[in-house]
Amino acid sequence: MSDSILKHEAADGDEDNQNENGEDTPEEDDDPIDPKDVLTEKCSETLKCQSLKSVMDECTERVESHPGTQEKCSQELFDFMGCVDLCVSKQLFKYLK
Repeated sequence: MSDSILKHEAADGDEDNQNENGEDTPEEDDDPIDPKDVLTEKCSETLKCQSLKSVMDECTERVESHPGTQEKCSQELFDFMGCVDLCVSKQLFKYLK
């Protein structure tokens, strides 16, 4: 993953980022972007994690279609989140100072 996925681009034409002359100024109130959030989103879209997410989604649909069921889909959730966390952990520390 490149550093470019973690860079935040300011919105073009945002009136809050202009001085009285209409020139763009850097926005000082921007919150920093958490690299973990960006990596979590990217990792959840990987092929391996997507297959686990589809299993979790199937379980969720099954549970929601049967109101009296005791099934909770906990294992499917743990499997998906474990996949995402493992992917993130391999990449996160190179972005931390």
